[in-house]
Amino acid sequence: MGHESYTSGNFDTHFVKKYFEPRFLKSVNSKAQMIAAWCAARFFNEKKQISIDNTSSQKSKWKQNRD
Repeated sequence: MGHESYTSGNFDTHFVKKYFEPRFLKSVNSKAQMIAAWCAARFFNEKKQISIDNTSSQKSKWKQNRD
């Protein structure tokens, strides 16, 4: 994501074919991985909480019309 052609917006569907280097698969950035995992978990939990709150406090229109 930090590649110059990507950040400048000058890329196409052949980006990987043109610029991919296998050595990048070997690089590990545990700090970035931990941050990404934390963000994903937080997003998942917030989304789950929102959907639980919405369904438990309100009936859907379908259920309202059925009653």
